[in-house]
Formats: sequence, C-alpha cells, structure tokens
Amino acid sequence: MSDPTNYGNFYWCVHVVKELAAKGEIYLYADHVDTKDDGSLWFYHKREEGFRPGLVIGPGLWQYFYAASIVDGAAVAVAYWPEEVDR
Repeated sequence: MSDPTNYGNFYWCVHVVKELAAKGEIYLYADHVDTKDDGSLWFYHKREEGFRPGLVIGPGLWQYFYAASIVDGAAVAVAYWPEEVDR
C-alpha cells in the first residue's frame, strides 16, 4: 500500500456530501488544487514529468476545502470558525 504523504507536500480537507463520505470530510495530500469550469475539484501531485491528478471530486459533491493541520485537521489559516476551528 502506498503512503499518502508521497502524493503532495500540503495537507487538505474537503467537505463533501454525505453520500461521498459518511462524516462529510476527506483529508488528503496534494501539491496543487484547482477548480474547473464544470465545478469539479482537482488535487494534483507533482512528478518529474509534471503535475498528475491525485483526486478529482465531481461537481456538486463538495462544498469547500482548506489547507488543514496535520495535527488536528483544522483550517491552518483560520483564527476562529464556529463549529470548525476554535484556537
């Protein structure tokens, strides 16, 4: 089994619909993230030959994403977010 840390230098949290993940969250490593015109969310890992998709979440299946702490999964750039981050 591969180590997820091999697929990016940054740790992300994506809030998704419950049909995709029962708890509504997916945590992953990626080097770059992008949204497409169709509403899909793309996470990429960098390789010698360029960026490769590591995870794609279809339109309507995600609500928001953020850079997450590897310690507790909280949004690293947020000082206070009720119900999500309380520093």
